Amino acid sequence: MRRPGPRDPLPPRVTPPATPPATPPAAPLAETPPAAPHPLSLLRGEFVWEGKYDEQGRRREPLLPAAPPRPELREVWSSGASSSGASSSEAPSPGALPAQPGSAPEDAGNLLLAGDNLLALAALLPAYRGRVQLIYIDPPFATGTDHTMRVPVGAGNGHRQRKDAPEGAGPRAAAAPRSGPVERLELVAYRDAWGPGPGSYLQRMYERLMLMRELLRPSGVLCLHCDWRSSAALRLLLDEVFGPERFVNEIVWHYYNKYSAGARRLPRAHDTILVYARGPRPAIHELRLPREAPSRQLVRENVDGVLRNARDAQGRLRYRLAHDRKGDDVWRIPQLQPASAEWSGYSTQKHHALLERIIALASAPGDLVADFFCGAGTTLAVAERMGRRWIGCELNALGLHTTRKRLLRARAPAHAATDGAAPAPFALASLAPAARRLWYERAFGGDAGACRRAILRAFGAEPDARAEGSAPAAGPLAWLGPAACALPELDGPCTAEHAFAAARAAQRAGAERLLLLAWAFDPRFWRGVEAWRDRSGIDVLPLLVPEALLSPAGSAPPVFRALPRIVAEPVAPPDDSSPPAQDGLIVRLLAYRPGPARPAWELALNLAWDEPPPQADALAWLDGWSVDPAWQPGRPFRHGWWDFRTPHRRALADTSAALPRNGGQPCLLTADVWGLATLHALDAPVRGGPAGPSGTGGRRERSGRSARSARSARSGRSVRTPR
Repeated sequence: MRRPGPRDPLPPRVTPPATPPATPPAAPLAETPPAAPHPLSLLRGEFVWEGKYDEQGRRREPLLPAAPPRPELREVWSSGASSSGASSSEAPSPGALPAQPGSAPEDAGNLLLAGDNLLALAALLPAYRGRVQLIYIDPPFATGTDHTMRVPVGAGNGHRQRKDAPEGAGPRAAAAPRSGPVERLELVAYRDAWGPGPGSYLQRMYERLMLMRELLRPSGVLCLHCDWRSSAALRLLLDEVFGPERFVNEIVWHYYNKYSAGARRLPRAHDTILVYARGPRPAIHELRLPREAPSRQLVRENVDGVLRNARDAQGRLRYRLAHDRKGDDVWRIPQLQPASAEWSGYSTQKHHALLERIIALASAPGDLVADFFCGAGTTLAVAERMGRRWIGCELNALGLHTTRKRLLRARAPAHAATDGAAPAPFALASLAPAARRLWYERAFGGDAGACRRAILRAFGAEPDARAEGSAPAAGPLAWLGPAACALPELDGPCTAEHAFAAARAAQRAGAERLLLLAWAFDPRFWRGVEAWRDRSGIDVLPLLVPEALLSPAGSAPPVFRALPRIVAEPVAPPDDSSPPAQDGLIVRLLAYRPGPARPAWELALNLAWDEPPPQADALAWLDGWSVDPAWQPGRPFRHGWWDFRTPHRRALADTSAALPRNGGQPCLLTADVWGLATLHALDAPVRGGPAGPSGTGGRRERSGRSARSARSARSGRSVRTPR
């Protein structure tokens, strides 16, 4: 091919095609935000329940009183007191109460609070903030039902007297029981109803968990016991309160001895215990659990920070026989059975082995342990056995009475500690007065008349419009059929003087029966009323206003229970007794009458006011009693001697041991099968003979009322009825 020469024509010019300019890469969306981002891109995950925010979208905080409520000290016990058959020469001393000026929580004794745990937490915060090591709570599981328990009545026919019967229990305890079935009452232990909807349960739990977090130490731990109904929601709620990073464990309690029916599902055989820490370094201790059978294991040793199999001098692997193992988060513990000696009869009582493991996991001897849903008191009893200090709270009367019995039983000589250590003192304080004052201010704005009308209408009485503002505070403010109704005191205990003023006003109005309502009655009430009732010509029936009015939950109406009456005989001990007769006291309890639990109209018509309990035993309705030989008005009741029935020992002593008096007057604390605890002041015994039966009841009382009724019938006296 010839090469082109210089004279050859040039080839035609070819224009290259135009290439579009290179487009720069698209900027990320994050670098060019839109002017108005989509609302969905701003959402964050949050656990929201009904009631978390108010109508203005603000977060609802716990509704607490302006000033911390002050618990009222009611009962104390110290190492000088003892159970049936032994006397006390040492005066009990109460532990320091929370919010008490100058009190040191480290020096305070164990404390049992009676009342709403939200008020209890608010009362504890000033003195115990950041001082509690372990909080275990077993709240209701939001079932929406009433939990009942079957309570035996009387000496328990068919049961033999056990060897741990009280010494000096008197002829009633020593008598052989009759044959036949045991009569039992089915009573409501507590109402698992928190308000309308599941949001009410979560909001109330949130309020309490927020305050519990403030009580914990930086190394403190909270253990929340729940089941399949509420575990998912409570886990999210605890994340909200403590933070997800404070989650420690989800412990599964597998109980293998509970029958669970279910044809369309697997049997439910476990509960959940959610463990959260207050701070980043919780005090969690290693658990060593016994093995069912010894296991042959390799011996491991640390070599330069690395675990290696240990060898002997000949180079052979070394083995050991392991009798225990490191505990994990699945605990196989049976449910407590009624045959157990620890069984208290409370329907939701947890096994003591479960609490022993929890307390060992998250606390050390001397630490402070708290349970604000203490129920049967298992946490408190186990904590004391393991050398911990404790604080408990319970609202329901049956649970509070069960806890009191367990704590006093642990202080009996037969159950003394094997190491000889004296049981720690404890005090029982009530939050009921603080709760009533708070309800009075919030619900009625401090209006005494509106508060009285609400209570009387809850009883079923109709306030007398003409008596409003004109009658004295102790006079009748309402009528229920032919009976006058009065509410003399809105806060303090009703005394015999209040009853006398109300009876005079009711008598002037033409009434023959007076239904006297009060939150509490003075321990000397019946003694004062008996001094003038027979000559007054009017019947008086004192009725206790139920605390359930303060926080109505459930569908059952509140029950106004009559104030019980006793017949007791304080006597001086023999001259050769210890303590000496001039300084000692013995109390014989002859009868206990719980009073009628009838509808209001039957009480107004005077039906069954004197109906005796359907039991041959005069103490059948009594579950336990205690003696303070030197009670004084304004001071707490001090347990000097006591005896209580248990599910396995139904006999009850009717005579106390000889007790030192040291001034004051004898006083009894009685607790019946409904859990109602009342105080009864007695006359002091006269040296050389008994003081005579003290209290009410008996033939004279009934014949006096019958005579008055007959006089009214003969005279044709009219009975006033409401217009």
